[in-house]
Amino acid sequence: MFSWSNNSSLEDLTNLPSGTYSVLTTDANGCTATLFETLTDPQAIVLGLQSTDPKCAGEASGAIDLTASGGTGNLIFTWSNNSSIEDLNNLISGTYSVLTTDANGCTATLSETLTDPPAMLLVLQKTDLNCPGDSALVDLSVSNGTTPFTFSWSTGETTEDIFVSQAGNYTATVFDSNGCEISETASISIIGTVPMLQLTTDTLTCQQTTGVISVSSNLPNTSFLWSGANGFSSTLSAPTISQGGIFTVSATDPLGACTAIGSITVPIDTSAPVVSLASDLMEIPCGQNSITISAVGSSNGPDFSIQWTATNGGTILSGGNTLSPECGERWFIRYFDFRFDQRLFSKQIGGDRSIRSAHRHSNGRLGALFWRNEWCRSSGFESRRHGSVYVLY
Repeated sequence: MFSWSNNSSLEDLTNLPSGTYSVLTTDANGCTATLFETLTDPQAIVLGLQSTDPKCAGEASGAIDLTASGGTGNLIFTWSNNSSIEDLNNLISGTYSVLTTDANGCTATLSETLTDPPAMLLVLQKTDLNCPGDSALVDLSVSNGTTPFTFSWSTGETTEDIFVSQAGNYTATVFDSNGCEISETASISIIGTVPMLQLTTDTLTCQQTTGVISVSSNLPNTSFLWSGANGFSSTLSAPTISQGGIFTVSATDPLGACTAIGSITVPIDTSAPVVSLASDLMEIPCGQNSITISAVGSSNGPDFSIQWTATNGGTILSGGNTLSPECGERWFIRYFDFRFDQRLFSKQIGGDRSIRSAHRHSNGRLGALFWRNEWCRSSGFESRRHGSVYVLY
């Protein structure tokens, strides 16, 4: 009969933990024998680890360095990510566990969680361009990450913020001290359109003392603001002006975004034409009816007009709008009372060239004097000077 210290009565014991076991053996005669045995555990598997979190959010830069001791024989490692090597590298954030088994089938388990740092956050604040050639700020702000930061723009600039003057896409990349990076793109647009202007003006002259300056734009609904000397101001596209000089117009597109500036000079031509006459006194000889008057040397050309006028009955026969017109005469009869040297009346009798001289009645009292527009002596009587005045305009 067997009597074990663990109260077993079997001859053999199995599945025993470590410890000291004794057995009392008794035969039929009551004789006994005792035996002692100590069972010892093998060295336990001892696991330890040191982990490194990923440097950047979402990046596979984490690591787990596992240390294992104890156990019997070679140890076998089975990781939750199906890896069978002792140490793990290039890990993303997450929880990793390892089962370690020795030659006796003894096992040990250990788990570790890798955590991402806060993700870098990049914000680009931009302002669209009002007009071509304008400048706008692209303002960059970054949070999280590990300072200091470095900046790289698609334009080649390395400042945190940049100024842009053209439409397009602008990409910023930010690096922190761990080498983490984040990129963001800002799209810049042009809001308005610069008006294209066409300006015209009248010329102020002696006869035209007011005129119009006008501006037109290639854009509908363009607004205008004129300014000039002596406080001149107008919002009309074609205001009336009464002075010369430089006038400036500011034209704004329909969106109010772009402005174009134009200037125009209003010319003044108030110089009087030059009038040059060969003589201010010319006589028509008694033997002819006309004479040519010359104003050669006066202002002339396509910008000038010539007009002759006559007074005191003068007649312009031809060329009244030229520099050298032909001028004629008129004949008059004037009646006198020679006793008192008194003029009774005068009468135009046309251009009858057959009447050439003055006559006196035989009684010596009533006479008639014929003359034309010239100095002429006839029958002892001298006609009065009644010549015509010809005026050039």
